[in-house]
Amino acid sequence: MSSETAEFNRSSVLLVFLVPALGGALFGYDIAATAFVIQQLQSATYSGVSWFHIVSSSPILIGTIVAISAIGAFCSSWIVFRLNDLIGRRQELRVGAILYLIGASIAALSDANLVNMLGSTAAISLLILGRFIFGCGIGFTMHGAPTYIAEMSPPSIRGTLISLKEAAIVLGILCGYGLGYAMSHVLGGWMYQYIASIPVAILVIGLTFYIPESARWLVLKEYEDEAQESLAFVFVSDDDVQGSLEGMVEQQKETNEAHALALERGQRDSIFSPARRAPLIAGVGLIVLQQITGQPSVLSYATVIFESVGLGGLASVIVAVFKLLATLGAAITVEKFGRKSLLYIGCSLMLVALLTLVLSLGHYDSMDEVMGNTSSSMQLRQVATILAMFAYIGGYQIGFGPISWLMIGEVFPLSIRGQAVAFSVQMNFGLNFVVQLLVPILTSAIGLSSTFALFAVFTGFSLYFVYRHVPETKGLTLEEIEHQFERGSRYSVDEDGSIESRPLLA
Repeated sequence: MSSETAEFNRSSVLLVFLVPALGGALFGYDIAATAFVIQQLQSATYSGVSWFHIVSSSPILIGTIVAISAIGAFCSSWIVFRLNDLIGRRQELRVGAILYLIGASIAALSDANLVNMLGSTAAISLLILGRFIFGCGIGFTMHGAPTYIAEMSPPSIRGTLISLKEAAIVLGILCGYGLGYAMSHVLGGWMYQYIASIPVAILVIGLTFYIPESARWLVLKEYEDEAQESLAFVFVSDDDVQGSLEGMVEQQKETNEAHALALERGQRDSIFSPARRAPLIAGVGLIVLQQITGQPSVLSYATVIFESVGLGGLASVIVAVFKLLATLGAAITVEKFGRKSLLYIGCSLMLVALLTLVLSLGHYDSMDEVMGNTSSSMQLRQVATILAMFAYIGGYQIGFGPISWLMIGEVFPLSIRGQAVAFSVQMNFGLNFVVQLLVPILTSAIGLSSTFALFAVFTGFSLYFVYRHVPETKGLTLEEIEHQFERGSRYSVDEDGSIESRPLLA
């Protein structure tokens, strides 16, 4: 039976998806919740703490509270890289959830009366510590989530499930903005933002005891009996279980033989070895491009635009709703149109949007100058800017947003998948920090229009990169993808379930 037609247990697959998806949702929730936490902590009326003035008067402290979770994520992804598959994917998800629980609890405790009695330094330090630990949980989760879903999902719906994991992150963002909006005029409401994530973290910890370890990780560690049990959790037919297991074991055997031969020649198998160059370029390249095409900074202007037309605090919620709808669209169509098609569509929309923003901004130095001008001659620019922003958000959420994380779960060979995904996560958080740091400097030096033009150049290059370096993996098992990377060709699955071999990047 073809991997495309293998029958699977829907309730088991739902559980396999739900655990990493909830971990991803907590990541998204933290992004949005912290935006409202920062706003309220600066309020004399609603912060509920005596040290609000310290926060409001210190941009460095504000930046530290926001960015410390990204630093934690970077550090923990480095730890995962060094562990090199020592612990399984399920264990990573459990560790991530435990760190979420500890981090959120500590951050919420920074508002406790006992802590406040010790002084503002103790309270702020506890808040930053909690944010750092929560960030460490993000690093473990964002490594384990795409890898676990990719390794445990039936090939016919793998793309949909990993894309839905990205939708879960956006749903978390929406929940964070929604609760933040509801709590914005509640005394000490920022504390409840962190408390709200605690029961979800506990749920994830509990659910990890009801899902099996990744079958492919078990094969990597030569636990074949346990791997068979893991596959039986997902697939209904014993033939499908046995066929999948044999394919994994055979591919791992070939990898071990190639590794032994390389060692005899004095070569060491690593993510940076020449034999791994093609999948590394494809996976990490997408992560790099999704950051340097402006995603962290362009989206930050969306709220400014919507607020300028009178939407106020609902601006962030509107952006999150649109992001969620676009991501769901990608998840629904990824198995029909394929990964590359969605990347082409997404990058094309982003390119058109960025070029429109370049033209609509013209010689103006800031978004406020364009959106705040009420003259009739500016109305066309304003409409074009709003439409371009929607196009950019939609393009990113159709393409780079879900597909980059899908591809890093698919393209790396099993023997290096743990380290390669960890390296990709490091690049993601590291470049996110660098881009957000450099954009204000760039806009000050060359102007906002020129900065967006630079992003447009990178986006144009992304179309070439996808054509040249990214394979179409729709409908293939991970072993088939690895097998074809090694031989420089790819399979395509026809409608009747038959598999045809073609050049990998054609």
